[in-house]
Amino acid sequence: MNDFQTSTDGLLRSELPAKAIRQLHRGVSVLVTGLPRAGRSRLLWRISEQLREGGYHPLTISGDSMLTDQPLSCLAMGGVDVPASARPASLASGLPQAVQALEEALAKRGSVLLVDDAEYLDWASVCVITALRRRRRLPLVIGGVKGLPIPETMAALVAAAQPMTAMPLPDMLFAEIGELIADILDGPVATAVVSMVAGLSGGLPGLVESIVTVCADEGRLVKDHGVWVAAADLYCVGIGAGLMPMLRGLDEDTVMALSRLAAVEGISQADAERAFGAEPIDHLIQRGLVRIDMLAADPGLYVFPSALSLRLQQETIVPQSPAPIHARLSPAMTAVSGIDAPSLAHRLSGLLAARRDQAWQEWCSDPVATTGNSALLALFSGGSLDLITAVFDRTRPSGQAADQAQFAILKASYMAVIEHDLSGALLILGQQRGHGLDLDRRLAAAGAHLRLICEQVPDCAELDLLLASAETDDYSAIVAVEILIAQGKVLQAAAVLSALHVSNGRTLGIKELLLELAMVIEGRLGDCITASMASIEKALAELNPRLIVAHAYVATLGLAMEGRFTEIEGIVELVYRLPGPGVVENYFKTGVFFIGAFIASWQGREGVARALAAQARSLDQSMGPFPAMYGGLSVGAEQIAKQSCLWNDVAAMLDRGFIAAAIALAVEAVEADPASPVIDRLRLEAAGVEGLALQARLAYVEAVAAIDIEGLLEVIDQLRAGSGGLDVTRALVTHALLLRSHQEGAGWLAAMDAAWLGSSRINCRCVGLFDRAIAAVDLSEREIEVAHMVANGMTTAGIANRLTLSVRTIEAHLRSIYRKVGVNDREDLGRLLHSWLAV
Repeated sequence: MNDFQTSTDGLLRSELPAKAIRQLHRGVSVLVTGLPRAGRSRLLWRISEQLREGGYHPLTISGDSMLTDQPLSCLAMGGVDVPASARPASLASGLPQAVQALEEALAKRGSVLLVDDAEYLDWASVCVITALRRRRRLPLVIGGVKGLPIPETMAALVAAAQPMTAMPLPDMLFAEIGELIADILDGPVATAVVSMVAGLSGGLPGLVESIVTVCADEGRLVKDHGVWVAAADLYCVGIGAGLMPMLRGLDEDTVMALSRLAAVEGISQADAERAFGAEPIDHLIQRGLVRIDMLAADPGLYVFPSALSLRLQQETIVPQSPAPIHARLSPAMTAVSGIDAPSLAHRLSGLLAARRDQAWQEWCSDPVATTGNSALLALFSGGSLDLITAVFDRTRPSGQAADQAQFAILKASYMAVIEHDLSGALLILGQQRGHGLDLDRRLAAAGAHLRLICEQVPDCAELDLLLASAETDDYSAIVAVEILIAQGKVLQAAAVLSALHVSNGRTLGIKELLLELAMVIEGRLGDCITASMASIEKALAELNPRLIVAHAYVATLGLAMEGRFTEIEGIVELVYRLPGPGVVENYFKTGVFFIGAFIASWQGREGVARALAAQARSLDQSMGPFPAMYGGLSVGAEQIAKQSCLWNDVAAMLDRGFIAAAIALAVEAVEADPASPVIDRLRLEAAGVEGLALQARLAYVEAVAAIDIEGLLEVIDQLRAGSGGLDVTRALVTHALLLRSHQEGAGWLAAMDAAWLGSSRINCRCVGLFDRAIAAVDLSEREIEVAHMVANGMTTAGIANRLTLSVRTIEAHLRSIYRKVGVNDREDLGRLLHSWLAV
């Protein structure tokens, strides 16, 4: 298989060729449109092949931009025997002979004419095709440029081919992109690589091929333990050649408008039309090179695909922030992202379906508590709610008290978490007591666990009872540790876990999970990430979706705090695709989606962020006991509108005793509102928290609320020791903003430089962390435009001439820019426009 065949296989697996052939069979012509590199030519080739296999006789001709002034060149190159008399000197008399030659080429019954690159046909060839079309109503397949206006030659051909149906080429799906990359590289590919290529290429198969081939040749894609991973940022100069066809046919003004749009993505269509002209903007939207983000609260324009936007930004006056650093994935990480996520999800779905079928059949044969427990555990991962209810309703009591108690615990868990009936769940557990001390302890622990995840932390007396039973009852010890971690008492939790010796495999898995969670909240991020990755690897080998999700939550939490965002993409993608409604696992899923949504939002990937936020909300869990288990999250404009309510959510977490989760959310809340009265309550109720990460975050909240600039520097050192790159960068930005509010111009800029440098610990572009600083500077759109021109070396007179404004007006803009930013001259302004201010 050659490279070009490989580059479009994902697209060709779609139903487009068959759909086109159905239309041709009905006598309807087909117009295939798409951007360059979208696989249009390959689709026409596939249609031709399928027509040939079906007994038809296709003839394909193609336009050529280099031969538009050569009459009948397209027909001749397509294999039509154009007569010598149809030369330029005698074209008028020779056209009938050319029509006759084309008619002979299409004389067989079932002949079909396919015309590719129709926008580049020469007029003589168009005349011959339209003349033949008037003689014979044979349907045509036309491939051409997307959008309006279209060249006159193509317009004439389309008019002659009516009736016609249009088939715009769709963007490839994520799974198709992954399969295509794996075909090109001939091996498994990390999901993070698929995400990066998908983002750059926009799902255009030809561009996917360019990016992957160039990056593999340059060593940006490398094999690590047999899996292709990213060793560096995938955008590079080498892929520019694959972008050049996209600009073909655009005039200078339209290319300039596209370049300026790349610099100010998110601008409204009305503002863009006022700035660059309505005609070029409409042309770019029609062509598909500019798209409208309809997911945003205020729909804005963005250049498509992002690789083209990056190229235009580099070649125009827009300076770039430092290139993102994509760290190589750790060996354990490749276990998650190195396996194709759709393939793994499919395997899991198949395995779970088989387990459900077997467990269901065994229960149907003997519907007692023993088989009912197995059936429920299987059905909880993707089974029908009707089947689950049937097991609850029709299971007969068994003679084993332990089996009956376990059945009651599963029924109570379902009732509390899925049906949101905690009181009914606790009643079911209470009715099972009286069958021995051990079972009563287990039932009491189950009740405490459900109260913790659905309502609030159990009271001190109940915790003391659980701790007293910990030495003899593993489950009591596990629930006690959950409560301690939720309260932020991670050192006590670790001590209980270290004294817990278990042999049961399921309990051992939960113990390992809680140890990892205690590590991350304590601030031992490196140990936590190593352990959780190893656990995910083990859960993948066992194809255990419950443990995959649980350990993925802890890994995501640790990786986010460390600023290792690139590695999180693969985990989020994997969890997103895992089957099953889950029960307790839904809280872990919520945490993964929460973190993934905010990272995507900070990266400017609002569509991804909204999809993950919607997924988190769909799990119907308002908030869980551990950090980031916050189902009510919003992103984008919704999140900005909700920031004033964040302290209400912090207060709700304190009401429930979720101290660790409350501190994590308070970090964001205090940045939006540093004067909330909830801060005093948080300080009081969280005074006994343990672990460097929690203590440093709490100190940060207190320092920001007190506007303690000097104290904040000490807190930043604490965050470096126990929390990681994300919190350090946020704190450095806050420190700079506090300096700015105290009129310390030079100091605030130095602090922002430190924040920009500190963000290098985050291993992918995450410009949203600097949104607060950009908002504080508050440059107008015109001031932004002037500032970039200054950074590009343009004189005041040159800027005035470019913008058709007076020199005095430009000087006034410059004075305003200097004042807002805190600089004194062009050189300092230019330096900032190459760092954080560029975002």
